[in-house]
Amino acid sequence: MNDENKTSLRGQHFYQPGESGPKSNEGTRGPLWRWLGHLFLKRDVIYGCELNGNKDTAYLTRWTLWQGPKGQQLLLHIFHTSDHARELHNHPWDFWSLILWRGYWERSQTGLLDSDGEPETVLKWFGPLSFRFCPAHHAHRVILDQGKRAITLVWTGPKKAAWGFFTSKGWLYWKDYFRERKC
Repeated sequence: MNDENKTSLRGQHFYQPGESGPKSNEGTRGPLWRWLGHLFLKRDVIYGCELNGNKDTAYLTRWTLWQGPKGQQLLLHIFHTSDHARELHNHPWDFWSLILWRGYWERSQTGLLDSDGEPETVLKWFGPLSFRFCPAHHAHRVILDQGKRAITLVWTGPKKAAWGFFTSKGWLYWKDYFRERKC
């Protein structure tokens, strides 16, 4: 696999929805070409972390099927492995997800505290054709069933928050989280 098809969690080729990636054709074509630039098909492969011993293992393949002018996106996600972080994370946008193949378990916060004062979590199954809405503040972790791949179709709204992880130190911005874990 060549480097242009490999996305690293270190951020070299990882763009948040709404952020611009490289635009090699911008300014070289007319308005139609720039408009069509919002309707591209792009593939990113995201890999694991050195600290977890899986830096060369594909975690997620993300196909961008459509990208809107306000950061909305239509994405096809192929989960190759469960979320490698044990901590829950949020997303920078509200999103709707349709599970197309296999499904996954999700660990998420209930909004309550357990007897030790830690956030209580629940594990829930989302099978094929499950349709769900998750607000940007929704903290979760995806766990594949018996390690088998899952495929989802995801529609994201405009960016409205920062993406990060809920650690024992509190919420941590994703770039800081990955830097600490050598991702």
